[in-house]
Amino acid sequence: MSAWKASLTSELRKSTSTSLWWILAGGAFLYLGFMGALMGFAASVPVEEGGLGGDAMDPVALVKSVYSLPAAMGYVFPLVLGALAITGEIRHRTLTSSLVADPSRTRLLVSKVVVQGGFGALIGACSVVGVALGAVLAFAATGTDPLLGSAEVWQTFGLTVLALWLWGMVGVGFGALVTNQVASIVMILAFTQLIEPILRLALAAGGDVTSAISLYLPGAAAEALVGASIYTAIGAADLLPQWAGGLVLLAYAALFALLGRVTTLRRDLT
Repeated sequence: MSAWKASLTSELRKSTSTSLWWILAGGAFLYLGFMGALMGFAASVPVEEGGLGGDAMDPVALVKSVYSLPAAMGYVFPLVLGALAITGEIRHRTLTSSLVADPSRTRLLVSKVVVQGGFGALIGACSVVGVALGAVLAFAATGTDPLLGSAEVWQTFGLTVLALWLWGMVGVGFGALVTNQVASIVMILAFTQLIEPILRLALAAGGDVTSAISLYLPGAAAEALVGASIYTAIGAADLLPQWAGGLVLLAYAALFALLGRVTTLRRDLT
């Protein structure tokens, strides 16, 4: 138990010894605050006035589609932080000294997954606060009830934090697989910001079989866990049940970490 505690403490100290975690948390707060205000305003303005016509939607579904934006747009922050936790050590060759202190590579990887999951939850909390502030201001400007007294809304907030907690874990596994720091960041940005959104819409429009496949993409699984999505709000895609979405995203985290353990962490890292 003491070896696990020492490993977790070491990983926590490594992460908090740089400013990257709070820069990404602050960036997520500002980005989601802006997107919450933008989408909250657009969604609550009628089509005749240039908006998206969200006034025709169920009020709870409308606000949940906006409050869940961190799961749809903000997961890149914990994903990048998780990947950098391991690619940074490989790039700067500090992983060797970590393994000298504790030669268990499995313990090292699991500790990184646990700690980065925690930072993912922290970024998730910052994202939720940001999107809520931005959206509430936009709703106030358009006369839309933000429904902050609704239990469903607070459930969406909590599940969004849970989704970004899992994304932090996925990031570590992905970094263990793609150890080149630049390549991993480029691949994460390309997949999350371009490839998956296009692929998801294309598969959803391709028929029953391809539409079913799109439900298992990682971004779709995270939105299923939260139970709300901008894609479903506009009728462009469906979602898995919430429990299934959580299991699929957890499976991605476990699969990437396992593949990283049996490939990268079996090689000579000196």
